[in-house]
Amino acid sequence: GSFSIFSAMSSSEVEELQRLLEELYVLHDTYFEADRKDKIGVSVKHILSGLQALSTPNDARTKALLLFIRGKTLDALPEYSKEAEEALSKATKLDPYSSDCWNCLGHVFWKKGDLESARKCFEGALQSCGPNKISLRQLSMVLRTIQADGETRQQNAREALVKAKESVKLDVTDAMSWYILGNAHLCNFFVNEKTFSELVRALKAYQQAENCTGSSLNPDLFFNRGTVYAFLENFQLAVEDYEKAHQIDPSLGADQKADKIVNFIAKTSLTISTKGRLKQKRLSSLLKSLPSTLPPSFGREMSFLSELNIGSNAGKVLVVKSVIPIPREGDIPVCFVVADGRANFLSLSIYNVDLGVYERLRESETLFILDPTLKVTSLRFKEKHWSFLSLRVVDPSKIVIDGQPLQPSIVSSNFVSETFAS
Repeated sequence: GSFSIFSAMSSSEVEELQRLLEELYVLHDTYFEADRKDKIGVSVKHILSGLQALSTPNDARTKALLLFIRGKTLDALPEYSKEAEEALSKATKLDPYSSDCWNCLGHVFWKKGDLESARKCFEGALQSCGPNKISLRQLSMVLRTIQADGETRQQNAREALVKAKESVKLDVTDAMSWYILGNAHLCNFFVNEKTFSELVRALKAYQQAENCTGSSLNPDLFFNRGTVYAFLENFQLAVEDYEKAHQIDPSLGADQKADKIVNFIAKTSLTISTKGRLKQKRLSSLLKSLPSTLPPSFGREMSFLSELNIGSNAGKVLVVKSVIPIPREGDIPVCFVVADGRANFLSLSIYNVDLGVYERLRESETLFILDPTLKVTSLRFKEKHWSFLSLRVVDPSKIVIDGQPLQPSIVSSNFVSETFAS
């Protein structure tokens, strides 16, 4: 948080405590080694003993400042602190025009799990103290976290995006504000938009955050961006971002996310290269049942894999057999290894469907894929390199089974990782 509103204080003892508090939060926001908790604990004790040594001030403003320092210091500890809540509640009463006090109290309520009270604090800060980037972005986070159904959740996601944009406008050089904007776009994608352009906006905001000073120490920035890249199947960038997140903060488990991608790619690649380990006789009978021409109702020519271009193939139809499902971390998109009539194997990813599709597309199901989008999936990781062809279907109705298009279903998911940084 900013301490500028208190800079008029003259007492050198109080100024020293403010300096120690700033140092504590540099440690809190950037240090993730194994002894993090111990180091923070030592720093907290040091500040609290310094506060105890001070005589009680007479004026309300100084009282509020000392209560703020106490509350913010206690709030650096990982668990919720009732003492912090009490100190900051008193501070906001003594100095209701301090956005620092309101923002910190809101953060304490957040940790307590009282999201409505947290929301009121951030809204109160904006009403009493005017626009400030910290209240706006923390309000954005709270709005996205409040458990709500249907219309309320959708409205909260839209409102969270508005607040995040306002925060960025107040300071376009603030890495945290850009990062929160990226998260707001990511949440809005799952709750409202469902279009990949919203994910592109999230990636652009994360890129802006990375361009700002201070961003290189935010593990969640790389973790969330890695998750977006994984969802979009840009596995190389996903793994690189997860590795960066893990280097900064090993406790996030980003290395496991990277490992799961590597395992998924290795398994898919092996399944394709070994043709699903199908015996030649089994493979021949499987592919024999594929049609050699399309029913007239399609009004198009049938294509084999070798006749498709990398990218979109409008007007073409690829007919394949589903060979084996390969579920992946995060569930969506659903993934299969499929084969065309010439025994070319490749992967198929389908977005905007639920996991029931794994039941629906049993082994040896015939799929007609309209306007197929073909891409090369590749990954380099620790001296290994995998590369294979894959189909990506964003609109499930482009897949026809038994004469019926596959029905899309809205999948509600939310994988925004957010360590609440004040």
